[in-house]
Amino acid sequence: MLGVKDVPVQRIQLKEKNGDLVGGIDLDPNLLNLQIKRDQGGIPLPIAHMPLEELEISGFVPLFITPQNDLARLLGLAPLKSDDFIDLSDGFRATLEARKESEATLRLAVQEVDRECMEYLKKNPKAILQTSGHLFEKIIAEILASLGFDDISLNVRTEAGETDIIGFSKDVFGKKIGYLFELKQLSKSNRKVELQEVTRLYGMREALKTSLGIHQGVFVTTTNYTKDARHFGEVHSFSLEVYDNIEKWLKEYKMSSKGLYLR
Repeated sequence: MLGVKDVPVQRIQLKEKNGDLVGGIDLDPNLLNLQIKRDQGGIPLPIAHMPLEELEISGFVPLFITPQNDLARLLGLAPLKSDDFIDLSDGFRATLEARKESEATLRLAVQEVDRECMEYLKKNPKAILQTSGHLFEKIIAEILASLGFDDISLNVRTEAGETDIIGFSKDVFGKKIGYLFELKQLSKSNRKVELQEVTRLYGMREALKTSLGIHQGVFVTTTNYTKDARHFGEVHSFSLEVYDNIEKWLKEYKMSSKGLYLR
């Protein structure tokens, strides 16, 4: 990594050199502190892999001047405005923020729910549309836990079939109520949830009322529902959630002592 460290700045002190008056910054190469990051074999790293935030530059804060097409301002006959300058430190901070977001997207790719992942999704809820079905289930489970659901289980096999999530909540009288959650991450195909998928969840809810205490069914998708599927859900008191609801949950998400992955 090439850098400039402690380069003496001569602030417009005119001096004579070869008969001419000169001044400015002395960039004698002998004063340069060259910092080169190498791998274990001594090979210089590519620029893309250089740790920019670790570069040590002191005593030198550059400003980039925006190119001017105003001759008067260019010649110094009119004052420059504050927005004619770009503070390098601001650009550097933006670079670091971009790197943090890039790292968060990598966490989405490795199927892990952690603090950085949830913070990223709170700021960028549309990123959930790019997750796999497996990670989507884990994120929704974490949200449900933070909302107070207990005894959350994922990918549960029952006598009535397999469901994505089972969780329990309490009503105003303290009675425990079981919920079935069926999740569909359909962003890539962009298809709607169909009637038979909703009726399947209904059949499971009815079959598990006695054995597991399941009384509610909730369908969650990143797309939408066909007209018949939505009508069936309304008739049988199903919650049919779509992306707008997921976005709201993500923005309101807070870590809780009841969290499934984060506490």
